Amino acid sequence: MIDINELRRLAQAASHPTTKGRWIRLFGERTVYDRMEDGCRGIPVVSTDKHPPSSFEAACLDFIAAANPAVINSLLDRLEAAESDALEQARLNGMGASREAALMAKLEAAEKEVAHIKEVEFPRKARAVAVGWETKCARLEQERDNLRAELETERMRLAACGVVALANTPDSAKQAREMRPEYWSASCSDVARMVDENIKLRAKIEAMERQEPVAWLHETRRDSDVVTSAVKHAWVSTSSSWRRAPASVR
Repeated sequence: MIDINELRRLAQAASHPTTKGRWIRLFGERTVYDRMEDGCRGIPVVSTDKHPPSSFEAACLDFIAAANPAVINSLLDRLEAAESDALEQARLNGMGASREAALMAKLEAAEKEVAHIKEVEFPRKARAVAVGWETKCARLEQERDNLRAELETERMRLAACGVVALANTPDSAKQAREMRPEYWSASCSDVARMVDENIKLRAKIEAMERQEPVAWLHETRRDSDVVTSAVKHAWVSTSSSWRRAPASVR
């Protein structure tokens, strides 16, 4: 019977730390060497006195090189693995009916769990996911509708500014400002204030046009010619310019 432990001990003892037990014999050589990483010869391991060695000695040297410690360790690893697999297989084969019954019980439990997941858990979780997505979609749709409404309100506010700006009389200004409260904005207030100032200025100018220039009342004074001529010239120029202006400006 092979003593595996002793054989492994000898193989490990014969393994060099650098070459890890790999040996080599070059063709025609009478010596077996450690095989270096680059394939070159290392430390001599065993040799024969004859040079060249006889065919038998050459065969022995080749066998020694081939059966190096690295190969022996690998064979021992495979042997131990095969023995372990054989023992496990024997143990499984010897379990008998109890092992089969236990496996059948596990199989039935697994089948029940699979059926429960398919029939109960999966529909429940799928519904929960669907409800989550429905809630998110509803929230996004609400945000979208709010943004649309806000955009429409801003457009109407802009349009309201234009309508208010077109008014040129107190009545038209009052009518232009009849709108929904949400369409009234700070910008629209500014426009309305400017329109009111424009209407007041227009009314003031129209009132001034209807008045007789003061300088014309004093034509009997000695200096009235100079004053009256200057005032008349300025008044006529201002009135002509105002009448020629577009109605939207006046």
